[in-house]
Amino acid sequence: RNALVNRDRYYARVAANAVEAINARKAMERKVSELEGHVAELESQLANVQAKADNAEIRKKDAVISTLKRILDGYIYPEAANAILEKEGILEVVNSTIPEELNSDGSPSLLTCPYCSEKRPLPGYNTIKVKHPDLINEEWSTVENILLGLDPDNILENSTEKAWWKCPICKHHYLMSIKDRLMKAKRKHNPCVFCSGRRIPSPRIIL
Repeated sequence: RNALVNRDRYYARVAANAVEAINARKAMERKVSELEGHVAELESQLANVQAKADNAEIRKKDAVISTLKRILDGYIYPEAANAILEKEGILEVVNSTIPEELNSDGSPSLLTCPYCSEKRPLPGYNTIKVKHPDLINEEWSTVENILLGLDPDNILENSTEKAWWKCPICKHHYLMSIKDRLMKAKRKHNPCVFCSGRRIPSPRIIL
C-alpha cells in the first residue's frame, strides 16, 4: 500500500513539473516572437537609415530643410511657415522629413512653436504677467509667492500650481491655482474663500 502511495506521489510530482515546463516553454516562445518582431522593426529602420546615408543628394536636401526649419522656427508663426512652404512647393517634402505635430483639432501643424502653442512660458510674451497685468498688479501676493518660488512672468495661464492671492475686498490672502483663479476672473466670480464664507479668519492675539 505504501508503495502505491509513493508511486502516486511520484507521478503527481512528474505531472506538476511537466505542466510547469510546458508553461515556461510557451512563455519563452512568446518572448522570442516579440523579440523577433522588434528585430524586424529595427532592421527595417536601419535599412531606411542606411539607404538615406548612402544617398548624398538626400543628405544635402535634408541639411537644407533642417536649416529652413530653424529659420522658420525663429521668425515665423507655424501657419505662416506652412503657407510659405506650400507656396514654394516643398511643404510635402518637408512633411516627409520633419515629424509633424497635431493641433488640438487633430489637424497637422508643422513647426509648432512651443511658446505660441502655450507649452512653454516665455517671459514678456505668453505669461500671466503679460496677459493679465491688472490681476497680477492688484491681487498677486508678491512676498508669499516669492517664498514659493513663483514668478508671474514665468508661468502660463493653464498652470495648476497654487499661488497666493490677495482679495481686494477683504484684504485676506488665500491659496488658489493659477488656472482656477483665471477661470474665476473670466466668469466674474469672487474667488476669495473668506468672502464666500468657506473660511473663517483666524483671530490674531497680540500679547
